Amino acid sequence: MRLQIRWEHRVVVRSDRIAPGLYCYSGSDAAAREKIQWDAPWLGYALTKRFSHMADDLALRPRGDPLQRFNQAVDLVRSLPFEVDLAHVQNVYYQLQQHVYPVVATEGSDDSKQWITDFSALGQKLGFSVEQK
Repeated sequence: MRLQIRWEHRVVVRSDRIAPGLYCYSGSDAAAREKIQWDAPWLGYALTKRFSHMADDLALRPRGDPLQRFNQAVDLVRSLPFEVDLAHVQNVYYQLQQHVYPVVATEGSDDSKQWITDFSALGQKLGFSVEQK
């Protein structure tokens, strides 16, 4: 059973769609029920790498899907029973906050307002304070 859970998480980690968070939640529940131990070092490392790649993608395309997927992914990682290093993610977020957020905040369109809401939510999850204008 342990190999099955590890395999499921490898699929999630390598997936471009982080929506398979349901996979992780069900794996987490099954692990608790079956008293299965997580391979925490491997999973923490793999998710740290995956999140770093996702953060780089967000830096290249800060509008649209990458931001929404990232919000879902951070929710997922906060629910796991092991640590994931989000330092690179926080660094990318800070750069976006300094350079992209001010530009989007001046646009005033419905899309930009939604982006600001999503970006602010991500910032709160990462421990940042985002001042909505």
